[in-house]
Amino acid sequence: MRSDVDDVWLLQQLDVAFQKSDVDGRAAEAQLIQQAREGDHVAFGVLYRRYVMPIYRYCWLHFGGSREDAEDMTSTVFIRAWQAIGRYDERGRPFLAWLHTIARNVVQDELRRAGRTMSLDDILPDPSNVADLGTSRLDHERLARALTHLAPDQRQVVICQFLLGYATEETAAVLGKRAGAIRAIQMRALRTLRELLGRDV
Repeated sequence: MRSDVDDVWLLQQLDVAFQKSDVDGRAAEAQLIQQAREGDHVAFGVLYRRYVMPIYRYCWLHFGGSREDAEDMTSTVFIRAWQAIGRYDERGRPFLAWLHTIARNVVQDELRRAGRTMSLDDILPDPSNVADLGTSRLDHERLARALTHLAPDQRQVVICQFLLGYATEETAAVLGKRAGAIRAIQMRALRTLRELLGRDV
């Protein structure tokens, strides 16, 4: 019979496995999800540590950059995730994509409560902060207009990769696509942006 110490050690090893190969990471995640579905708070804690920053960044950007609001919304996302994890089907969407659905609903609820709607301006960096725009000094309005001319999948990839700071694998999980497809979409999106803006992006 395993002790609680053995369980904690196992979960620590599973947490480390996220950093290995994609296959190992998926297997470790599936085991953690199953344990969380059975009521294991420690397993859910590992999932929380794995995904809290991507969800926090999403909430922060989509609600206008308020740290306190983003922290509150992130907490709400994971409370709802814990309450609903029994309904999560690991054979369907990736876990991060499922969390994003919850986060989108939480953000939209808060925007409605605040009497606002989500617009492209909500997910663009503050134009007064050049560092937020990466290495370019693109005008905020020009960038917003250029993004509206991208195909929806290209716009989503640009937002995930460059505004939310997701790795290719995270973007693939959120959008339900393969990493290779994300790289191809990103290349097409950047080519289109260069043409629209008349300069390197």
